[in-house]
Amino acid sequence: MFAPCGIDCENCDMYRAACDKEFAEFMAADWRNSGHPGADASWFTCKGCNSESSMLWSENCTIRDCVREKGIENCSRCSSFPCDRLTNFANDGFPHHRCAFERLCRMRDELASSINSGSSVSGDS
Repeated sequence: MFAPCGIDCENCDMYRAACDKEFAEFMAADWRNSGHPGADASWFTCKGCNSESSMLWSENCTIRDCVREKGIENCSRCSSFPCDRLTNFANDGFPHHRCAFERLCRMRDELASSINSGSSVSGDS
């Protein structure tokens, strides 16, 4: 499961913590040790960008909002790819954001190859 920005939800600590109470406690302790004294395991409720707003890590994600408005699966499917919003996300200093952007680039390349070869994007023939 990938977020609209390309983050792999299955390998995301926020998503993992929402699914694993023990890991959520570990994350909360780590955040408290990193300067967030009020961090609590209940903070970690993200069930992925396709879930309801109360179950998201960030309720005000402009990338998610844009993808939803355009009715596309993720940014790799956008005619404006890569836009300034996504480029800024990729270059914000968080390595997992850069990895997510690179994943979207690979997805975009696979889509273009699929279209050029005449095969279906989903792998159906």
